Amino acid sequence: MKFIKAMMLGTALMATTVAVAPATVRAADDDGSTSVTLTADARRTVQQDRVTATLSYEFTGKTAQEVQAKINTKMQEAKPKYDAVSGIKVSTGGYNVFKNYPPEPAPKADGTPAWTSEEREKKAFWQGNQQLIIDGVKSDDMLQLIASLQKEGFALQGLNFYMSRDAEDAVKDSLISEALANIQARAENIRKSLGMKKIRYAKIDLGDNGRPVPMMRGMAMKSEMAYDAAGASAPAPVAEAGETEVVVNVSAEVKLK
Repeated sequence: MKFIKAMMLGTALMATTVAVAPATVRAADDDGSTSVTLTADARRTVQQDRVTATLSYEFTGKTAQEVQAKINTKMQEAKPKYDAVSGIKVSTGGYNVFKNYPPEPAPKADGTPAWTSEEREKKAFWQGNQQLIIDGVKSDDMLQLIASLQKEGFALQGLNFYMSRDAEDAVKDSLISEALANIQARAENIRKSLGMKKIRYAKIDLGDNGRPVPMMRGMAMKSEMAYDAAGASAPAPVAEAGETEVVVNVSAEVKLK
């Protein structure tokens, strides 16, 4: 069995890179045809199209009831604000309420605790927090909403861009077409070089391309800033989308005769 190795080629098409792997040609199948295996990788770097903002409201009080009431009130007050913004999806995240204690002083000279159990319980306090998660296409309205919630005491814990499934699928469809066009051109070139007359595609494998890889630059922005409700107006956070590299792998078994 004879093998002919084709050299690797790199082609750039409209900000798309098509990487060509070596072709393997196997001569004289049982039906008299020649089998050729061709592979191509197509990749494109595109801007991320959606952003998720994670905010949290935290409160400290003397009782669990006080803490829960404050958190519930703040979440209810936030609802009309985000309901007024179109094009976003809002969900609530974790809700936690727990008992805590201040640091206890060093033990007394005789080794006994600085506080009795009763004194320690009197100093106890309760803390709680709940998350609010906002997802959508970045817009001025969305950023102003975040600023408004920060002014009400919500802390911005994360502002993360990503590529939506619809955008990813659209790019992959385009890349598959480009990779297949590259394979077709190479198959035609091999046909001419070998003096064959017919081309038939016996098998095409799109592979498991997985999820695209976000580029590190501009991937996420985090902030712990919260604004006092009585303070000055809160400026909107700065948010710039990062990029994601989308890659498809295509291989084809071609019959030449």
